[in-house]
Amino acid sequence: MEPRRRAGHCILCAVALGALALGAMATRVAAQEEEVKADPLAAPLAAPLAKAAKDNQRLLVHLTGGDATIGAALDKAIADYRSLGKLIRYEYQHVSVAGDSAQGKELAERIGIAGADESSLPNLAVLAADGKVLALLSPSDMTENGKLDLAAVRRYLEAHQAPPLQARKVLAAGIALAEKTRRQVFVFLSAPW
Repeated sequence: MEPRRRAGHCILCAVALGALALGAMATRVAAQEEEVKADPLAAPLAAPLAKAAKDNQRLLVHLTGGDATIGAALDKAIADYRSLGKLIRYEYQHVSVAGDSAQGKELAERIGIAGADESSLPNLAVLAADGKVLALLSPSDMTENGKLDLAAVRRYLEAHQAPPLQARKVLAAGIALAEKTRRQVFVFLSAPW
């Protein structure tokens, strides 16, 4: 009879621990929902900003709309790997938001695009991993003679990409932290391709 009680007790403990874990998860989800309600821009930017910080990248916010010809050319260049796609894929986290939506207008105001109307779209903004706006590219800066100036957009993106990390400094910091916390160091060499 004793082994059965132990088995039942273990099952009861596992169920109780599972319930506690679900309760903690529900609390986390509720906190995230409250954060999104308090800041509606937190949802679309939080995950890309976190990934940008993790991968030593910047966040490229693309407010769409405005001049249809320029907007279509910019969308095509961003999607084309050989044009701007490769640069954006490896150096940026890309978020595209409709500039004429309520969320787009609030985001435009927050990042410093005064009076985001049809004449100020499309627009590109580069944000650091901490959310700080580093640079803006307005439609007048990305066009020449009424057409998209791809070279100007490329220069803008190349000028504002994150500086590369120094591998020796990262390794030294990791080793120092490992020694301080009495852990071992696991070196993982990877590449984005």
